[in-house]
Amino acid sequence: MGIEFCAELSGVRKRFGKTVALDGLDLQVRPSELFSVLGPNGAGKSTAISLLLGLLKPDTGAARLFGLSPFRIEPRRQISRSGWRTTSASRRRWRAWWMSSISAPGPRTAMTPGR
Repeated sequence: MGIEFCAELSGVRKRFGKTVALDGLDLQVRPSELFSVLGPNGAGKSTAISLLLGLLKPDTGAARLFGLSPFRIEPRRQISRSGWRTTSASRRRWRAWWMSSISAPGPRTAMTPGR
């Protein structure tokens, strides 16, 4: 039997000094799911990914990667075997896509970052 979630944050809280980056975040990603993390600057996107990758430790709550602590080597090795990919696009490009998608009638097409 396989794992239920390939990435999971449960009740995660992370602070940087007086700034609360994440407050009780729950996130569950099942194998073969596609997901995006979107939000304004300071919303905690990079913090959440850093917790999943074991780059940061949560103040409270738990992070699991392939059912294990992200601080162990086994789940880190699985990242390259699993096909995980990350992309980013400039704020200007996403804003242009978003503005055109809410103002233009008809079907929408996804923007490919970097083009």
